[in-house]
Amino acid sequence: MNIGQKLKKIRVENNMTMLELSEIFKKKYNAKTNITTISRLEHNKLSANNKYLGYYADYFGVSYEWLQNGEQARHIVKNATIQSLMTYEKFKKEVEKLGLYFWILDEIIKVGIVKNTNTDVLDVCNDELEELCSIYTKKRFSFYQNHRFYKLDEVLQEELFCLIIKLAQTPIDDRGDLYEVKKWYLKHKYMNTWGGGNYLIDRGGTAGLSLGHKTSNTLIKYTFTDHDIEELKKKINLNDFEMEEVE
Repeated sequence: MNIGQKLKKIRVENNMTMLELSEIFKKKYNAKTNITTISRLEHNKLSANNKYLGYYADYFGVSYEWLQNGEQARHIVKNATIQSLMTYEKFKKEVEKLGLYFWILDEIIKVGIVKNTNTDVLDVCNDELEELCSIYTKKRFSFYQNHRFYKLDEVLQEELFCLIIKLAQTPIDDRGDLYEVKKWYLKHKYMNTWGGGNYLIDRGGTAGLSLGHKTSNTLIKYTFTDHDIEELKKKINLNDFEMEEVE
């Protein structure tokens, strides 16, 4: 049974028309699908890429591996939620157990190998890495494997692939924090306002960034994560600020 036949079998077993399924994918996943899309998928005239297979796997509660491989891997739980969630923290730890490296670039997680085998995998710069695959942090079911991935030992390929699938399937809100949750005050070294209001605050909107006091006002951002600070560096020069860790 090829992939198209499997997709049709799932739909028919659930008494669903192609139109109904295309509308469900539109509403649930914001997918650009119609009857033609579903028909072409079921007749193997459209590449059933990771995105489409992800829709089927999630909605019908079937194993992604069954869609790609064989009947024995099929585990249907109609409209079931994913039983095994993968957080970013767990993914990173599992990747490092495999002797691989995890890093973040914009909104993409990358997994790679270290070129210099004498370098500690936990203490390496990006220039020493060769990327194997990418997983998107803002889009569910979205990932990519490049040619280096397929040069890995088959056992390692399988273990990494399973980790990728679990993370890609996990809903964005269930993946936990991607960045360090440690927070900092940013205190200006020289400038000061009356009463010690020399901390960077972000009022958002048109008000933007300014100096002020530490506050409990939930409408004002006055503590910053490491990721926030990296983003701020793209907008302003932080050389004149010192970091105070939030207790």
